[in-house]
Amino acid sequence: MPNYDFKCEECGCKFSKLVAYKERDQVKCKSCDSGNTKQIFTSIMIKGGSSSKGSSGSSDGCGTCSGGSCC
Repeated sequence: MPNYDFKCEECGCKFSKLVAYKERDQVKCKSCDSGNTKQIFTSIMIKGGSSSKGSSGSSDGCGTCSGGSCC
């Protein structure tokens, strides 16, 4: 089951929830229990194995960022 990010339209709470794709519209706010929630889209992080092609073995990022967790 995927983890989706939501925002409550009533209290503004942002939260993540493991929920089936077909049940995303039934999610209630974990703070105020409102059913008036919207799915929000955030960036994802994909972890993979190391590659010998152009890899220095370090975790310095993609070259565009400063080596933080954006890559």
